[in-house]
Amino acid sequence: MTLFLFTISFLIHIITFVLIYILYKLYKETVKTNQNNPEVIQLLDTYLEEIKQENKLLLSNTKSPNQSNRSSTSNKMEDKITKDTVTINDKPLIKNITVSDETETSMHAKVLQLHDQGISVDEIAKKLDCGKTEASLIIKFHAKK
Repeated sequence: MTLFLFTISFLIHIITFVLIYILYKLYKETVKTNQNNPEVIQLLDTYLEEIKQENKLLLSNTKSPNQSNRSSTSNKMEDKITKDTVTINDKPLIKNITVSDETETSMHAKVLQLHDQGISVDEIAKKLDCGKTEASLIIKFHAKK
């Protein structure tokens, strides 16, 4: 019975090593073909060139929006600048986007600003609608720095 189990174990190990070797060979072949695939390299180069052209166009449009810089784009690409959109070959790139630049001062900055003005902790807490302990802790932590 023991001999039978050793024989099965030996066969399973041999099969496992053969499968590992076959998978290793397949892996090496796929790595080799992926590294030397000229189609993929050409596709990536083309994509990179298109991105460079779009970046140049965007930079030229942000520097001087009234002038279009045709030398930075290729001959096959035609760029137009309108009030609402920037288009290349009649395809809109940038639509009219309104950006609101609003900033809000943090609670810590407000507390420290009011403290620098000489306002007491109680008044700071009332003005900012926060606890007295919170305001005093912020002031104490800032004083340690």
